[in-house]
Parts: sequence; C-alpha cells; structure tokens
Amino acid sequence: MKASDATGEAQSCKKKAASSGAIRLDFSLHPLDADEEATCKGMVERERGSRLTLMPTHHMNAFGDLTGFKFECPAEVAGACLPISRRMFFGHTAAQALEGEESIMQLMAREQENKATMLTFLQSVKASASPALLDCIPDNNDAFTAHGLLRGTDLRTVECKPWMPEVPESIGIYHAYMRGYNRDVRAHKMFLCCSGGLEKASDAFCNLMIDVGDKCTAQEVVDSEEAWWLRKACSRARCRLLKGLADAFGLRVQHIQVFVIPFTFMHSFTS
Repeated sequence: MKASDATGEAQSCKKKAASSGAIRLDFSLHPLDADEEATCKGMVERERGSRLTLMPTHHMNAFGDLTGFKFECPAEVAGACLPISRRMFFGHTAAQALEGEESIMQLMAREQENKATMLTFLQSVKASASPALLDCIPDNNDAFTAHGLLRGTDLRTVECKPWMPEVPESIGIYHAYMRGYNRDVRAHKMFLCCSGGLEKASDAFCNLMIDVGDKCTAQEVVDSEEAWWLRKACSRARCRLLKGLADAFGLRVQHIQVFVIPFTFMHSFTS
C-alpha cells in the first residue's frame, strides 16, 4: 500500500469517527487544522447534547473565528452555549444589473474612469456613514389589555433612529459571460456584489450576549428582537450600498423605495 493511500484511509477513518459523535464532518471537503479542531471541541463541550456540523467552506477567518458550520443544541439550555461571534450576521448580497450587452461593454472599456468612480463612491460612503446600534430597533407597539391585543401597525417597522451603512468588507461590479434562459446562447452579464454587515451593532449584540447569555435560553436568544433586527438590518445595509453603487455607475437594478417620515428616503432592492 502506498503512503498516500494509507494517509487517505487514515483521514477517512478519522472523519467517520468524528461524524459519529458531536462533531460531524460529512460535508467537510478538507480536514480540520489544529485551531479548528480545538474550537470545535470547545463548542460542543459547553453543553451536553449539542451537535456541530462542518460545512464545505469551514475555515478560521482573519479575526480567529470559526466560520462555515451549523450548531445545534436543546432549546431550553442557557443561551451562553451558543457560539456567537462578532461577525455572525455578516453575509453576501448580489444583484444583477438590468443592462444590455452594449452598455456592459461600454462600461468595461472605461477602466480608469471606473476606478475613479469607485474611489469617489467609497469616500462618500465613509463620509456619510452613521453606524446603526441596537437603539435603532423599532419600538414594539403591541399591548395586551383586558379587551385583548392592541396592535399598532403604522410605526411597527419604523426604526427609532436613522442610520447609514458603514464601509463594507468588500464591494464591486463583476462581469460574466454566461448562458441565460436560452442555453444555446451566451451573453454578457453584470453583477453587483457586497460583503459585510453592521459592525458596531454586531459588536453590541455580541457584548449583550456575553452579559445576559446565561440568564436566557438558547431559544429566547434565537427568537429575540435583537437577533431578528440585526439579521435583517445587515442585509438591508448591503442592499443600500449596492443601490448606491449602481447609482454611482449609472446602472439599473431591481429595487424599491421606502419613504420613512421624518427621515429621508432609503433605497433597497430585491434580487
């Protein structure tokens, strides 16, 4: 037997052994390194009955956090056992530009102008940034009375304070030569992509869980207003940035305009 075959067989046996316990490697495309293995063991040892499934994209990011996994635990255990990191609500959003091939090719030909436009856009984002915090969460307008539930719908989705997105981790416009609905014909397409989230609000949520995580259940953390709002707000922040980028380059994307009084209107879109 070759040495490479023996190594592959050993890794396969180790993978099967780990998959039968609290750490599952069924979907992992590459073995865990020492840091990942120590982090995974620490996660499942916090609470008996918890389970960790590694995804194909698992890795340690630049901040030392493990990403690319699914964590499961009983709903009634303390929320402190949840592996909450400061970037757990960060993600990726993409939208396709509604432009024809001629417009796409013209944009691609303006390389130096595109660099200047992108720099101007990022500078404007940095200058106008007004980071969101947890006190931006909309007030709950529901009230229980002797006559039943009173629900106020007018202000339910209005945030208490206005905010503007922070500079994202990455944002850009990407070109692809791909098949459309007609599989026999390739066409030039353009996509706008953004990665990131609300850094200050995410830090505040993580600090909140450090303070009160052991005083509430895991189910309460998952269903909390803070977790729901932060997940949605991070997505909306990326959407606002992509709409601003599209406007800067004169590109059309599917979007909706939300008018919030007395705040100024805000852009978002559906992709």
